[in-house]
Amino acid sequence: MKKLSEKIKNYYKKRSKWAIFFDVVFYAFILLLIIPATRKHVGSFIIKTTLRAPITINASSKGTLSPADYRWPFKTSEGHPFYLEQLREEVIFLNFWATWCPPCIAEMPSIERLYQAYGDRVQFIMMTTEDPAVVQSFMDKNGYTFPIYIQHYEVPEIFATNSIPTTYIIDRSGHIRMKKKGAAKWDAGKIKTLLDTLLTETTQPD
Repeated sequence: MKKLSEKIKNYYKKRSKWAIFFDVVFYAFILLLIIPATRKHVGSFIIKTTLRAPITINASSKGTLSPADYRWPFKTSEGHPFYLEQLREEVIFLNFWATWCPPCIAEMPSIERLYQAYGDRVQFIMMTTEDPAVVQSFMDKNGYTFPIYIQHYEVPEIFATNSIPTTYIIDRSGHIRMKKKGAAKWDAGKIKTLLDTLLTETTQPD
């Protein structure tokens, strides 16, 4: 133990003050990742600082919703029944997320900013399977205002995903114009350009 103590002392004698400072920050960071209570917040912070818009935004369709898909039922955060059919011929931003998911938490501020800019023209569906009370507490704590929906039934196959967050942007004709797995910076310029384009399009038959 004495030899180890001497090695540590000798090591730091050779280090500059700035090097020692960054060592301390690094070890503190590792400690925060180990502690369960802080792991989620540290993880989401790291992801948030590296968020980028989706690399490729392809205007071609990535699938088309069928009449059966539009009959998908879910509930509002207040518990009222809701069907996707009610948003037919609307531009839709659909996001699957959870309050315990660090990548979901990381992209939430950019989604809120996008909602503030487009919420009166684009239909936002922030879909979760969690208890409404837990979700509302999360919303209140963070000051988010986008609408929350609760998934009670199996999602249509076209929206099936094994990871969250997963986001879909759907045009007025029911074509999926973007599918993105993982967190992204959703208020980026090219996302707004895509939404502006979709908002000017009229419904087209398949």
